[in-house]
Amino acid sequence: MSKTSENKDESGYYLLEEKFSSKGYDFEKVEDFKDGWLIYKKNKGNSVKYELIKPHKNEEYTIHGNTVPKKWSYPGDNSFGRTGFDCVSLDRAHVKHEELVKSATIETAKIDRKINIPKSKTFTVKDIKRLNQDWTTYEIRVKLNSLLDSGKIIWSNQANYKKPEEKIYKLA
Repeated sequence: MSKTSENKDESGYYLLEEKFSSKGYDFEKVEDFKDGWLIYKKNKGNSVKYELIKPHKNEEYTIHGNTVPKKWSYPGDNSFGRTGFDCVSLDRAHVKHEELVKSATIETAKIDRKINIPKSKTFTVKDIKRLNQDWTTYEIRVKLNSLLDSGKIIWSNQANYKKPEEKIYKLA
């Protein structure tokens, strides 16, 4: 994520802070990989660990009359094991990143194939699954995340979904 003025990326999303505190821990960014993964040093007292993370985009939204700007966000607790990893050392964080890059290369070959998108104005993962029965739900989600990152699709403003498969998307 390359930086522009006001700590935003070229698309206008606020970047993660270089240093911050959360849940009693102090975090400091120590590495920024070209593929979007970051390493943060995590301190609490004398304990030092590292977290390898892949931030995700949050679109602008309004809640109780307050507008929250579009920004990159640290993965939540439920995302660890997929887009966040606790590492006992900086070396282990580098090794984990290399493992993920190798794994992503294999996954990319699967996901780079053409996907059929419904012709309706909005669609869900379930709608795409109907048109692409040879794709797993996981593969569809990975492809949708790639399309979201590239700006080819966006989330619809309708956020009344109960399961991730019911999230509504539309072409950009």
